[in-house]
Amino acid sequence: MASEFADKEIERIRKRTLKFLPVAISVVIIVVFVYSLLMGVNLKKIASIGLKDLLLVFFLLIFLPIIAGIRLSLIARSIGINAKHDGILARGASQFIALTTPATAGAQIVKAFWVKIKGGGWDLGFGIAYLETFFDVLLVNSIILTLEIPAAIRGDIKVLPVIILSLYSVVLFILLFTAAIVEKSRTAIVKLLRKMRIPIEEENIKNFGIAFQSIIKQPFNLLIVILLTISYLIVQGGVALIVSLSLGENMSLIDAIIFAAMVQVMGGTPTPGGSIGVEYGATLLLEPQIVVTWRLISYFGTLVYTFILFELFIIHYVRRRSTLAIRTNIKVNDSSMQGDITQIIVKSLNLPKM
Repeated sequence: MASEFADKEIERIRKRTLKFLPVAISVVIIVVFVYSLLMGVNLKKIASIGLKDLLLVFFLLIFLPIIAGIRLSLIARSIGINAKHDGILARGASQFIALTTPATAGAQIVKAFWVKIKGGGWDLGFGIAYLETFFDVLLVNSIILTLEIPAAIRGDIKVLPVIILSLYSVVLFILLFTAAIVEKSRTAIVKLLRKMRIPIEEENIKNFGIAFQSIIKQPFNLLIVILLTISYLIVQGGVALIVSLSLGENMSLIDAIIFAAMVQVMGGTPTPGGSIGVEYGATLLLEPQIVVTWRLISYFGTLVYTFILFELFIIHYVRRRSTLAIRTNIKVNDSSMQGDITQIIVKSLNLPKM
């Protein structure tokens, strides 16, 4: 029953996501169009990016969910979940949802569902899902806060929204895992939830923090996860670097990495694909022409590829499992029916029971 409920929930998320997809695409296009008008961007110049550069950008975009998926699988394996590289599908599917919906909860549900069908529970699944995101949060926000707080002290008020969103993300995630790990915090949370009539036990909250406790006790796995997180940021920055160079703008790899960190932070705004926030943060570091070109290529390129991964995830982990369950039930029912018919025949012919 729990498995059937989980399958139906993922199917509901899929339907809602696909229904919202045209809205998400429209929001992104409208924001980019308005931004282009306000900033005087020549949209025709987008077509000037070279074909080789465009193909290289798409290659890097395809590589991003692979890196994150391997990281997700490694975190799951650190607590005994039988995960190989199939975390790539889960990570790609969750990224598609993040690109098309205003909230990130749906994206985390997909990763948690994947952990559940691999042998973990929902509580453990959400712990792994948020921990995988936590590594990105810590890295990119550390970079941005280190760079932008001094700028704010010097009087640059444009970076204040960036700092506020960055601090919010870091504090939220730290509190989230601290509450799950510290026993007194868990007890206080459970008491509060019981008053609100929310059926969550202390064991559920404890399981949420197991992944965090396990990974920090495994230095080698922790190191690999950190390296994968850094690699993800570098590849993401590489996309902006190629677009900038193709349009004749000089940009160093360090600048590209800082840019990638900035758009990850500002992508936390509650809009489809982080619209408005991403454009705002990107403009602090790049010319508007490059921002628009990068935004359209990276968003729609990633959207198409992750949509494919999303559908493959649904086929592999939801529909195939449902079909298998139906076939299994049919075989069981056929077997039971056959037994009943055998008994009827035995009784009617007065034959001895076998």
